[in-house]
Amino acid sequence: MTLIIKPGMTPQEIHRMAREMRKNSKYDFKRLCGTIQLTEDPEVIQKRMRDEWQ
Repeated sequence: MTLIIKPGMTPQEIHRMAREMRKNSKYDFKRLCGTIQLTEDPEVIQKRMRDEWQ
């Protein structure tokens, strides 16, 4: 699904459209929300990812 936001739409209109989309959706994306369990220090992961570009 795609929510198209047109120029001039009020925040209330956007929220209403988003609510309608969630209500009419056959997918439950709430189950995908949460946190991840890291097995190593985030700084080490970030450094390794940055080093991949070199």
